[in-house]
Amino acid sequence: MKSILFALCLVLAFQFSTSAQVQDNGPALPVREIRFEGGRHFSRAELIRDLKNCLDDEDELYDAIRYKHCSQKLRSVMYSKGFLRATVDDIGIEPSGEKVVVVIRLNEGNRYRWGSFKIEGIRAFSEKELIRMFGQQTGDIANATAFKVFLFDKLRTEYQERGYVQYDAEWEADFIDPVESDAEGVVNATVSIYEGKTFSVGRISVSGLEPVEGEALLANFPMKSGDIYVPSKLKKWADAINRTGRFAFLDKDRHVQILTDEDAADIDLIISLSKVQP
Repeated sequence: MKSILFALCLVLAFQFSTSAQVQDNGPALPVREIRFEGGRHFSRAELIRDLKNCLDDEDELYDAIRYKHCSQKLRSVMYSKGFLRATVDDIGIEPSGEKVVVVIRLNEGNRYRWGSFKIEGIRAFSEKELIRMFGQQTGDIANATAFKVFLFDKLRTEYQERGYVQYDAEWEADFIDPVESDAEGVVNATVSIYEGKTFSVGRISVSGLEPVEGEALLANFPMKSGDIYVPSKLKKWADAINRTGRFAFLDKDRHVQILTDEDAADIDLIISLSKVQP
């Protein structure tokens, strides 16, 4: 068994080597074809799709730096199907008349399935709840791409909606490699979660308007002082303000100042509004 600290931000960090054929500082060259080697479990169509999405469909000219960057992202495709140790070994070009053929060499490695899940540091949820929310279980093909989205996007949102604005996480993986080279392995996941404190709303104020008008708007604000801070409630209120058409557009990320007091575990909100000029 090989134990590897596998914080998911490192799962998707790429070590990448290029062949001597890649000319990083040369002019962009017209591309005749993109060819993949070594990706036995992936269709050319899905690899091309993900590559072009990164290139913004600017794939007709070979820019070494852009191609190198975007070819690295193909790992997330391989990770999504259980190839957690997949690598992009090389990218090079071969002449083809007045154009070039781009050759991207992949090394899939073994496919892994989920073994056990262990989650540490949780109080707001039970381990069973989090595994159910993740949607994969022991024996499923290990989709590390979906796991990254769950751990750092979906679960972060779930925690923030409960006032845990300091949420953070990492995970450690134990790989059990197969005896036969073409067989599937097992990966056991241990997740460490830092929940932090639950934060409540402190003071709420509006700047840019007359005090009476600001107070009238806050009368309908969905959170009061002492309530658990819920980001989605702030967003819904900002959307409602924008629908009135009375004020300049309120961007909750730019026009709402969020002041955090870690000792008191509360958040003050200063909302900047300005009226639409007639």
